[in-house]
Amino acid sequence: MSTAQKTKRQTSRTAANVFGTLGYFSVLLQWTWTLLLLCYPLLTTDHSFLLPDTPTEPFHPTNTAVTSSPITAVLAIAVTAFILVATVIVIARLPKQIGKRGAQITHQTADSLIPIVTKHKPIPQKKRRALSYRIVLIAKVVAILLPVVGLTWAESPYPLTDAIVYTIGIYCAGWSIIYFAIQQAIGFVAKIDTRQLW
Repeated sequence: MSTAQKTKRQTSRTAANVFGTLGYFSVLLQWTWTLLLLCYPLLTTDHSFLLPDTPTEPFHPTNTAVTSSPITAVLAIAVTAFILVATVIVIARLPKQIGKRGAQITHQTADSLIPIVTKHKPIPQKKRRALSYRIVLIAKVVAILLPVVGLTWAESPYPLTDAIVYTIGIYCAGWSIIYFAIQQAIGFVAKIDTRQLW
């Protein structure tokens, strides 16, 4: 295989995995939206687990430990810069980690379900890969549809109507389907091994 072909295949795999990552991110947003709406009544009715009832004694801060010296200012700036750099690094790496972790979960699910589906009978490697690929696709579809179904039990908070709640849920589900469909189309056209797709 020539260098140009390797580069083209690598580019296709990267493009497919970018769309896979976007799909997993959209599914994550979908689940977050549904779980937030399902837990909303719990979060708004009982605040005892969030804040203590009343403080027993008023708190009066004293400024004896920190002085306003140049060393304190330099140290505060250094700590702030470190936190900002660390935040940028984490945010830059987050999409790749979401994609890899989502792929890892779906592939592990497929690998653990294959013996159940085949009733522990040995199957050829080619059929095993095809079956694993189908299970991964089914797992993605289930991960997309479950939050939409979960919205039927969610109560809409006051300013939002049921139509808005369902529209946002279906909008996220639609984008998840689109991202995963583009990923699969790129993988099919570029003949990428299904185990390399996130």
